[in-house]
Amino acid sequence: MLTLIIPTRNAEASLKKTLPRLRGRRLIVSDSGSEDATMELAIDADATLCFGSAGRGPQFARGAALANLRGSDWFLFLHADAQLSSNWQSEVEHHISAYPDSVGYFRYGRQGDGFWPWLQKTLVSLRCWAWKLPYGDQGLLISARAYEAIGGYSDLPLFEDVDIMNRLKAGLGRSNIRPLGAFVVTDTSAYETQGWWKRGWRNFQLMRAFQRGDSVSQLMQRYYND
Repeated sequence: MLTLIIPTRNAEASLKKTLPRLRGRRLIVSDSGSEDATMELAIDADATLCFGSAGRGPQFARGAALANLRGSDWFLFLHADAQLSSNWQSEVEHHISAYPDSVGYFRYGRQGDGFWPWLQKTLVSLRCWAWKLPYGDQGLLISARAYEAIGGYSDLPLFEDVDIMNRLKAGLGRSNIRPLGAFVVTDTSAYETQGWWKRGWRNFQLMRAFQRGDSVSQLMQRYYND
């Protein structure tokens, strides 16, 4: 049985776009203190709720623990602003059936018109192909067995997605990191406000610093100061 897990904090605007395509699925919303209508939208979507400290890593971990208690054997981790293409369910079901020993992620859909959205999509595709490193905004489809085997999500406040992908590649092998035949688009307002190249290059530099072993607390300061 598949469970979808979404971390939230004041995600009302995102969930209004995301949840309609997820209705009818087993859904856990892992919240960290929302003060808007996030909870009302989650309840209306028949989601199970859990609460705790902020950070996608801890929030995903809490959601997975609850899903495990409820007997789920596959998890789909999604960001609150993840809008999936209409074929996402059939592609997820195909992956579970055809590649039970692999993890899956959604292809990165073009986030808008023009050169910069095209360039971002191209660079993301290259990153996933060359490094087998999809980010968390592309979702993560993983069996409960594989999730437990690599220790699940860490409590890192930043780059929890890179951390878990590093451990998945080490534990399962690069060939078992597979793109799904469905796409995801996400909120790009931060890119439009800060500049596509500026924000993308900043994120890339921070990721490389994390991979070198730089202190997460220092990276947090750089991330939020920018």
